[in-house]
Amino acid sequence: GLPNYETLDEIVEENIRNGKEFSVLKLSNGNMNRIRIIYGYDQSTMLIKNFCDTVSRIAGEYGRAFSNTGSEFALLFQNTDKEKIKAVFKNIRHECESGIRVEDHVIPIRAYGAAICMPECGFSNHHALRGALLYAMNTAYAMDATDVVFFEPKENQNEDIKLMTAVYEDATNKQERFYLKYQPIIRVKDGALIGAEALIRWNDPEKGEIPPGRFISMLENDPCYDVLGIRILRWAIRDARQVLQFCPEFRISVNITATQLRNRHFADDVLKVLEEEQYPADHLVLEL
Repeated sequence: GLPNYETLDEIVEENIRNGKEFSVLKLSNGNMNRIRIIYGYDQSTMLIKNFCDTVSRIAGEYGRAFSNTGSEFALLFQNTDKEKIKAVFKNIRHECESGIRVEDHVIPIRAYGAAICMPECGFSNHHALRGALLYAMNTAYAMDATDVVFFEPKENQNEDIKLMTAVYEDATNKQERFYLKYQPIIRVKDGALIGAEALIRWNDPEKGEIPPGRFISMLENDPCYDVLGIRILRWAIRDARQVLQFCPEFRISVNITATQLRNRHFADDVLKVLEEEQYPADHLVLEL
């Protein structure tokens, strides 16, 4: 298989330290969740392998390919030739939209691309670079872009990029600034508390509480949310277990993402948390 993002991060850090010229093209499969539902796990897994082969083949001599999840890849170029990056992405997008063959099926894939060129963007570490790529990819999704979206530093982006970088760095390390708030669920006919929805928040050392609208749309499309999401689930279940002692009907609702569902270990991870926390499965609601 392809090397993972940890290897990419190490190379990026070394390139930044040495002041080297390079570019990173991030690729994302925009309809992988729907494909899993339609074709099932086995054929989706075969599709991921064939998608990986397609990316590697087209990248060829121009860039080195890395895999983050089955729906996300990155190409590392040792130059900042934007026209070449555009051409590589165009070829990948064309083949994906024409369809990837899996046994008797030809399955179209909607590919999105975001790229960043260094050292012109001036980032000092891979966390900042990843934050900028997340920002650019979110723009690609919002625009339903058919071409690669290059991150272009602008004055009015500085605050968003700084926030995204800080959130991403925390999400991939200790997750110490994330916490939960709860929206109670009340039964109308008698006003009884029957549940609550767990709502994620992030604490900025300078600005205080940051609502999810500022960061979640970018973060939830990144596989780092796999680990963070399970930790959020554990926090919510621990709190709910205390309430359940006094409110037998209580159910806790936790939001999950399409990225988590694409992870083949997700169901096992949820069951493991339920077992370790001794929490009844029928009192947990997962919301997509």
